[in-house]
Amino acid sequence: MKQFGLLLPVLAMAFPAAMASAQSDSRAAANAPVPASPEPGFVSIFDGKSLEGWHVSAKSGHSGTSKHTSGGRWVVENGAIVGSQDVPGNGGLVITDEAYADFEVAIEMNNDFGPDSGLFLRSTEDGKAWQAMIDYHAGGNLMGIYGEGLGGVPHVRNYNFTSKVTEIEDKKTGEPPTALPVKPASWAYFWRAGTWNELRARIEGNPPHITTWINGVKFMEWQEEKVRHQEKGGIALQVHGGGDFTKQFVRYRNIRVKKLEKKTAANQFERELNISVPAASTESPNAAKDELVINVRHDGTLVWNSKELTEDQLTAQLKEVSRFDRKRAIIIRGDRATSYDKIVRVLNVTHAAGMYHVSFATRTQESK
Repeated sequence: MKQFGLLLPVLAMAFPAAMASAQSDSRAAANAPVPASPEPGFVSIFDGKSLEGWHVSAKSGHSGTSKHTSGGRWVVENGAIVGSQDVPGNGGLVITDEAYADFEVAIEMNNDFGPDSGLFLRSTEDGKAWQAMIDYHAGGNLMGIYGEGLGGVPHVRNYNFTSKVTEIEDKKTGEPPTALPVKPASWAYFWRAGTWNELRARIEGNPPHITTWINGVKFMEWQEEKVRHQEKGGIALQVHGGGDFTKQFVRYRNIRVKKLEKKTAANQFERELNISVPAASTESPNAAKDELVINVRHDGTLVWNSKELTEDQLTAQLKEVSRFDRKRAIIIRGDRATSYDKIVRVLNVTHAAGMYHVSFATRTQESK
């Protein structure tokens, strides 16, 4: 009995200590890096332990407060890259040592709501890049597309944060306007504030075609119309200069990239359409036996049979074809600078010509 009585205080002291240790382990596990699900072709570019393969750049305008002697504070904590201003107003970039051309990059982020950040694509040391926006603050947005150091062009987005991270407003900026894929009322359930979410961006070609996603949902797609920036550069993360963000932080982990096969020759793509059309006859001396090819230049000019046509002229030509051909394969071809809306406009022309029953498959093909 005496021995049992001596054990009670020991157990009473050990139990709270064990509970505290378990809670500490639980918190550490919550903050520990979670291995990303394997995806074909993707490789990790951050080891979760160090900034090996990355370096800090103080050459951008965001490092002006330090007169470009430091590029903000960048460290690795709990398996994540953590960034902040090192002194009030002084930000900067952390950028990959390797340069990339055509690629898709995926990251997980858990930033404080306040600092302005960004995911830079094909970045230079002084921060000129195509930016997938991470403006995680009131009035900002995630995964809009912005020309950093490129005259602010483009600047396209489809929503803004209100003063709360759990609320957004449907507000379109830039051309062409892009529909918001998530209803504002659903944002608080879609975006898991205070924990890890995935951002993703893809860039192809030059002029580039850029696509962005949030938690697997496509938010923005945009096509540049001319070459305005280098075709290869680093992948960079930003802490914006200005204000005082020395005590608020950006956090990124599970950073992986997939290099995409570079298109050759003229980098053309084809959208192949199988058109079912009403027909009075299947025979006509004027009916072509091969595919009809409509070329759409990046400025919107339409070319058919080596002749430039207006939309009205093309409509008239297609109406003539639809009178005789029961089914005709039409290829609408544009160069890499031809925006998707111009392709859709031509598709609308085929509808105006009486070709209403449309099924189509999109494929990318290298020009010979």
